[in-house]
Amino acid sequence: MKNIWKQTLLSVLALGGVLTGCREDEELNLPGYPENPVGITIAGTEGNASEVVVKATYEAQTGTLLFDGDLTRTYVFSLSTPSPEDAVFRIEPIIENIPEELVSISETELRIPAGDISASVTVGLVDDDRSFMDGVYDAQNYTLGVRLAGAEGSKLVLAQSEAKLCVEKEAYTMVASAVGEDGSRTALFERSCLDGEIVTEDPISYEYKIVLDKPALNDLTFTLQSTGTPEDYKSSEHFSAEKVTIAAGELESEPVTWSAEDDFLEGNDDPASYSIALTAVLDSEDSSVVFSEEEGTCQITITKTFDRLKFQNDLDPSWVEFDTSNWTTIPASIGNQIFDNSNQSFTTETTVVIDMQETKTIAGFRVVGYSGWSFYLPTVYSISISNDGETWASQGQLTSDESPTDVHYVGLVREVEARYVRFEAIEGWSCYLAEFNIYGKN
Repeated sequence: MKNIWKQTLLSVLALGGVLTGCREDEELNLPGYPENPVGITIAGTEGNASEVVVKATYEAQTGTLLFDGDLTRTYVFSLSTPSPEDAVFRIEPIIENIPEELVSISETELRIPAGDISASVTVGLVDDDRSFMDGVYDAQNYTLGVRLAGAEGSKLVLAQSEAKLCVEKEAYTMVASAVGEDGSRTALFERSCLDGEIVTEDPISYEYKIVLDKPALNDLTFTLQSTGTPEDYKSSEHFSAEKVTIAAGELESEPVTWSAEDDFLEGNDDPASYSIALTAVLDSEDSSVVFSEEEGTCQITITKTFDRLKFQNDLDPSWVEFDTSNWTTIPASIGNQIFDNSNQSFTTETTVVIDMQETKTIAGFRVVGYSGWSFYLPTVYSISISNDGETWASQGQLTSDESPTDVHYVGLVREVEARYVRFEAIEGWSCYLAEFNIYGKN
């Protein structure tokens, strides 16, 4: 560093002497001479501040270090009043945790001409080179600024000796979370139980992966795990892989499939609900990796019910509508209003019995309110079957708000044989039943 940076402040001589050695807490004793305070501020800052903080944070997804302000700054040396003669300042840069060869200062001697009140110097990085921060993943502070090393001029009083910029760089932290391959973090598996046996055919299976909010600094291996599965039924669940790895520079692991068998739900006639959390744990100790408290798990819910009915998104392509030409209804006044393929004709009866005249194997139903609106159907309704019109077996109750569509497509979890079908409103202010179609299978 140049010798001029090492000079100390000199004493101010009367009528044009030199001021040195003044600290901010010292008072210059020049009886009989008016004083001219010297201040240093940073251009472009609110309130002409002498210190400014720049935050350096790592961008999500890319891991790029971003700064919320410029590192090159102009520092203004100001007099309280114009000086009758030139004021000369010797300046040295303030450098902390930055290689000196990367710091540029526009000049180390600054002159305020007689009659003026300010002059400035610029301090920054050579070619804005911030590479010295590369590979520094812990939190770190860096400082750039100017310090007054000496001053010459008439009647000067040092009000401030330095101004600086502090870069506060955060630590590189990777937040891990679990996410389903479809982007979800929850899944519901409803299992229907009939006579002690699970009859739902869709498998209990969920595909998920571990993702980071920033690229991995090195290979990260995670062991997959679940919580919430009853201890006696741990053998009923399986992972397609025991571990997954996020390679250095990548954001996510390969997907893994968690699955469970139905046997742990069988054996009794009690409704049940299980909540299972799928997550992972990091195999190594790495303080730069933390699991998200809110998104660190995928929540799986498995319910065991005894309703034989379930809403569907659309008409099952395997269903076949029965011929209704000789069917009758109770009350008889309904006639074919609910079989005429029109949503403009309807019945307001809250209990409707359909006699198909012969036993048929039933797979599902289509329930339509007036004008095709679910609003005109009961809030809750039930569907029952019978072979003689006297002894009825309820297939379950349905809540209209749970249907994914205005037209209700209702499937049976297992086909049933019956001659009579009964629709019955349970709750709701209205019942404008326009269509009630019954289907078998190909």
